[in-house]
Amino acid sequence: MVRIKNPTTALVKRKQKNRILSNPAASASPSSLAQSYAFPLKHAVSDERSKTLGDFMMNQTIRELLGRLGGLPVTVTELDDSADLYAAGLSSFASVQLMLGIEEAFDIEFPDNLLNRKSFASIAAIEETVSMILKAREVA
Repeated sequence: MVRIKNPTTALVKRKQKNRILSNPAASASPSSLAQSYAFPLKHAVSDERSKTLGDFMMNQTIRELLGRLGGLPVTVTELDDSADLYAAGLSSFASVQLMLGIEEAFDIEFPDNLLNRKSFASIAAIEETVSMILKAREVA
């Protein structure tokens, strides 16, 4: 059974939520205020936890790209972050494809000194390399 929402009710609720979020004092009761807060994830977690979430998202993106471009005979979910990708079946051609996918996904460019086997040896090594490039870009 498909439930159809009343567009007028949804609009009124959205306006109330926006009013409460922009002016918490406008709420009549504390319970309605607590129910109405719907912060984006980046506001709801501490900086330390958001870094953890960012690391998780990076790991998932790398795993997705590896699964799509790596041509591995095993599924990416079977691999530990520290598993040797070359031993798992990553070829040099696939590592180049993976590098290009990572560059596009993270909007980065690998410098020549990081274009080596060590940078793509494991998921953890790729994460470390991408993090290093992103940090260097922030500083610049």
